[in-house]
Amino acid sequence: MKKFLAVLLAVTLILTGAFFAYALAETAEDAPRAAPMVDLTGVIIAVLALVFDFLLAWIARVIIPPITGWLDENTTEKQKGLIWDAITKMVDAAEQIIIGPGQGARKMAYVQAGLQQRGYTVDTDMIEAAVKRMNDRTKLMIGSAFDLSDLPDDEEGTAEPEKETGCGVKDYCDLDENGNPIPEEPQSVNE
Repeated sequence: MKKFLAVLLAVTLILTGAFFAYALAETAEDAPRAAPMVDLTGVIIAVLALVFDFLLAWIARVIIPPITGWLDENTTEKQKGLIWDAITKMVDAAEQIIIGPGQGARKMAYVQAGLQQRGYTVDTDMIEAAVKRMNDRTKLMIGSAFDLSDLPDDEEGTAEPEKETGCGVKDYCDLDENGNPIPEEPQSVNE
């Protein structure tokens, strides 16, 4: 991209110089031969245009990269952190406020509207990533209490969360055909 811009700048400079040289030649042919004065306006304009083009090229080459680097170092990480915090809080709020299955589009609209009120314009992929992170966090929290081997993995094929041994519901009691716990019969001491 930089090479393309350099070639474009060089072509522009050459065309500018050629245009002003042509303009000077036209004014020289139109001028009467007996006039001893030479009009240098075209030459001065051409030189100023050339100096201006070189000044712009120098600014683009020398001044802009350090400013861009400084902005990246000092503000981007803070802004990303603030945006991510706002996204995750809005996703959590949408989960609390809008309850029920099949409400994904409504929750997405709620999150986008809340972010726009706060001055953020965010891609839906960022919101989806926050939702996935929230779902993974929830799956990890309940994974130790329930057997989650029946649940399908997500689209990316990530492994299910690790279960702690000895903590699941199936370890403490049997379940009926509906998944409800069956109370155990009390055992006598003589057995």
